[in-house]
Amino acid sequence: MNSDALPGADHSFWTPDEFIQCIANRNLDKLNDWAVKHGKEFFESVYLLNTSHAAGRNELTDITSKYATLQENYAAVASDFTDTKELMTLKDAEIASLQTEISRLQIAQRAFQPAALERRTPAHADPEKYDGEPKHDLDYFFHQMSEKMLMNSDWYVNDDQRLIYFVSRLTGRAEKLARAGQDTFTGKFRFATIEELKKALTISFGDPDSRKTAGIKLLRCEQGHRPFAEFIAEWEGYYYQSGWAGRAGIDTLMDALHPTLKTRFSYLADEVVATTVEGIIQQLRTQDRKARDADPSYHKKKSGKPSNLDTTPQIPSATPQIDVGDPMDLSVMGAKLPRGKKYIWTREDCDNRKTPKTEEEREAKKKYWKDNKLCSWCFSSAHGGSDCPNAPWATTVNPDGHEPSKRQGKA
Repeated sequence: MNSDALPGADHSFWTPDEFIQCIANRNLDKLNDWAVKHGKEFFESVYLLNTSHAAGRNELTDITSKYATLQENYAAVASDFTDTKELMTLKDAEIASLQTEISRLQIAQRAFQPAALERRTPAHADPEKYDGEPKHDLDYFFHQMSEKMLMNSDWYVNDDQRLIYFVSRLTGRAEKLARAGQDTFTGKFRFATIEELKKALTISFGDPDSRKTAGIKLLRCEQGHRPFAEFIAEWEGYYYQSGWAGRAGIDTLMDALHPTLKTRFSYLADEVVATTVEGIIQQLRTQDRKARDADPSYHKKKSGKPSNLDTTPQIPSATPQIDVGDPMDLSVMGAKLPRGKKYIWTREDCDNRKTPKTEEEREAKKKYWKDNKLCSWCFSSAHGGSDCPNAPWATTVNPDGHEPSKRQGKA
């Protein structure tokens, strides 16, 4: 039914304007007639509309109540969802922790498995544990650990395993530094890699100026009465660590040799003497072997005169036999050589530190070191007379660290 119309006598509907117009014209008869015929229907319609309106309001109230309930349920679900997300985050962390623990247990299990059950390289010797004490060489420990990691690289499949083994070779203060900040649950260290741990160890226990220290040790390193193999192993370590090169290294090595080995080496002809430290060391190994063949304990003796030594062809092997009379006769010190005889200076004279007593001997000595390109003071081929450390003007260092000027002397 159209709410804007009223039913007419002919069962048609009046518009509101028509109804108002009827009242304005006081057409009561028409209204009465309409009321008699259609009043009941009208009021029934009004009643139905009112009833429908009340029902609609009740339904709206019910919907509003349901909406409020849904909002409460949504809030509860949202809260549960947030709690679930937090729980999932905790579970993820727990899963990661368990995975780490599983990995650690697998590493430990592999360490206890018999070597025969695994296809891996033969065991390389474990380095001696480093404790951080000054008397122990940190760089040497690093070198040994690098060799171990290289020789048994298939034993350690990841950085965690390599780091765990590295820490196992530490003790004392060094181990305390490595394990500081270690996670007690997962066992993880605060260092992600071995390189990070090495840097920390170097800062705490290493030498801040290792090259300078190696240079000082190189200058102090001497063969003494040690076997050459033992001496040269130590000397090479200091040499390569110091960064020295060229002639300085060769001169330092020659000064550190046992006198017997130095004497043997001096017999080599200039054209065959190596010009590099590596070549010199190889030639010294050969001379050391020959010296040990002649006298296995030569390095324990103080004398620098080699035994059973074959001299090179260009150096005469003996002094001419000259009759100079009674050896106790002091007049022979100024004696002249017989007419037609010429004195020849030999290597034996050098080894015996013979002092020239006549002008002929002085000239023979001078000719010898000039012809063989030797030092005029110690007869070494490693330097000239002006640079000889045994010369009267040998350089010394003043307390202030400066070298004094050299005094020129006469060879």
